[in-house]
Amino acid sequence: MKKTIPLIIIILFALSSFATAETFSQTSVKGLFKVEMSIPGKNLKVGRNSAEILIRDQNNKEVKGARVTALPQIYQHGESTLVKPRVTEKVEGRYSMDDIYIEMPGHWVLKITIRKDDKEDTVTFDFPEIKREN
Repeated sequence: MKKTIPLIIIILFALSSFATAETFSQTSVKGLFKVEMSIPGKNLKVGRNSAEILIRDQNNKEVKGARVTALPQIYQHGESTLVKPRVTEKVEGRYSMDDIYIEMPGHWVLKITIRKDDKEDTVTFDFPEIKREN
């Protein structure tokens, strides 16, 4: 029982972060993964951002132990930032992404690559109007 309570608290905390933010969903290019991304404040902004993702496989099961990378790119140039986002697995197929750095306003995409066992696939989230925060 004592071990169950901290686990329940962790799960509730992870779920609450999805409830207070905008959630975007995409299926990966090859259809291997479904990704739900939750961003506090509903959208990326100029500067440092964070997000959480939930990764599921084709059978709708959470993907644990994947190697995940994220790359923000400005759409018009295809260039990325010098700051590389950190992706860390939290619990049960949920991953946090920190240091998603957006250098300037404009049209950006966030390309996420997922590797699990011998499978690799990508998903790209589109953010056409990133602005400076007031």
